[in-house]
Amino acid sequence: MNTVQTNSKKVSTFRYALGMLGLQIPSQAFTVYLTFYYVETLNLAVGLAAIGRTIFSIWDAVDNVLFGYLSDNTRTKWGRRRPWLMLALPFYLLFFVLVYTVPDAFSSGNRLFWYFTVIIFLYETFATILWGNYGALFPELFHGKRKRARASGLKQIFTIIGTVIGIVLTPMVYKAIGFTWMAIVFGVVGCSILFYSVLGSHENLALAKSPKLPFLKAFQETLQNKSFWLYSLAYTFIQLVFGLLLAGLPFYAKYALKLDDAKTTLLTASVFAIAVPSVFVWMKLIHKWGASKTWLVGIVVMGISIIPLAFANDLYSGIIAGMILGLGYCSVLVAGEVVTSEIIDRDAKKTGARREGIYLSVYGFIIRISGVFQGGAFALIGILFGYKNGDNPGANPGLAFKFLIVGLPLMALSIAFIIGMFYKKSMDTIDDEHDDPTSYKEVS
Repeated sequence: MNTVQTNSKKVSTFRYALGMLGLQIPSQAFTVYLTFYYVETLNLAVGLAAIGRTIFSIWDAVDNVLFGYLSDNTRTKWGRRRPWLMLALPFYLLFFVLVYTVPDAFSSGNRLFWYFTVIIFLYETFATILWGNYGALFPELFHGKRKRARASGLKQIFTIIGTVIGIVLTPMVYKAIGFTWMAIVFGVVGCSILFYSVLGSHENLALAKSPKLPFLKAFQETLQNKSFWLYSLAYTFIQLVFGLLLAGLPFYAKYALKLDDAKTTLLTASVFAIAVPSVFVWMKLIHKWGASKTWLVGIVVMGISIIPLAFANDLYSGIIAGMILGLGYCSVLVAGEVVTSEIIDRDAKKTGARREGIYLSVYGFIIRISGVFQGGAFALIGILFGYKNGDNPGANPGLAFKFLIVGLPLMALSIAFIIGMFYKKSMDTIDDEHDDPTSYKEVS
């Protein structure tokens, strides 16, 4: 097991990466089944669901920056990130359960819309704190291309496992014990795993003594980083693709492939069964090509891997298409985190302060635009194909959801690749093997 040392305490790469499993289990159950639950099960109009997501996305853009800055400037004997993670965990668990526990008084009409909007506002606020601070630990704990590729690869494997649990098991669990108990089980398991991971992710307390930058100065330095802007804009469209694939998959399986819940599970499993071994391929390519080139190649591979979904029409062709999708699913994920860390390292050399929190929060601020785009995508299929909800799916819902998870993602990935080329040019040559002066000494 690979470890890094901060002061006198060891941090296990495996234990840190395990935290991603804890985040993913409830997060994927939320991401994939939120719209399905409120629109298909409770019959909230898809247009109202899109409005609710848009309202929240405005606040989400603000809270990313706010909490990122506060995290960077937190000074405690436990570090900068861990206090935020520990404080947010119980609230995150509470509001995740409430997402899938709609009181009878709010189960229909305008009250359902307002409940939907408020509860995702609360849930996502604490999710922002968890994701932002957990992610900010990565560049601090791991340095150099090889170490970061290994740590990122482990995180993506746990991402896939958590995604499989969140997507594949969710329909089985809620059919057996109901949505509320599903949320309780997934929330408790996920938060317990993350708690264990955070306890073992000891920060380098010396970094907490680095100079503080005033908010406007920190924000200005971040926004003036051209490479960061280009990368973030490109990833906005990539994030849109992941959002459409995950949120659209249950609809695609139901309407385009005519599958029941059990067969939908097989379809989903086919994607991630191939995605896990592909992680090791992308880890090796990062070492061979560097993170930026691997990331750009990954965008192309992901686009190609989506196309077969357009031609599937039953379980078997769907599984084949899903396996092909699995080859490209992790392509940009493994390299992307290494690219982000390199950008943060460059900034630290320029400013003398490590600002993982503000960078990742502004990054989150920018890519949250994808949430608006995702809401707009669902609204668009309502306009183009007449889909409204489970009771009124329109004349051709199968074609509608093929367009949602194939047509729109291909457009988004094309834009991401073009922006990514400008990013690659702006970075020139990056010395991936150079470690930051504050790097931790590796121990065996």
